[in-house]
Amino acid sequence: MTRHKVTNLAEVCFQLIENAAIAGVRCPMSRPYGPLDSEGVSRLVTDGRIRVEIFRQNWRVITLLTGPHAGKSTKAAPGGGMPYRTLGGFRRGFA
Repeated sequence: MTRHKVTNLAEVCFQLIENAAIAGVRCPMSRPYGPLDSEGVSRLVTDGRIRVEIFRQNWRVITLLTGPHAGKSTKAAPGGGMPYRTLGGFRRGFA
């Protein structure tokens, strides 16, 4: 039963991230500050559905790796720069 809950949680997180990527807005924040659940995001990374890049001041850019909007990302980090950490794999055709 727990696994089913995590899958549903991951699906909710994916929809929130996908909506943000489509709109080109900042990635939603994780709880307690925002609606994303860290466990659901971790599941999406493990399943190869998203890539998370973490920049200074904890700004996160998430790129969709699967689905009809694969390749779209949430809003880029202000000031640019390189991420100090990247979580998740890379799909063919996406940098």
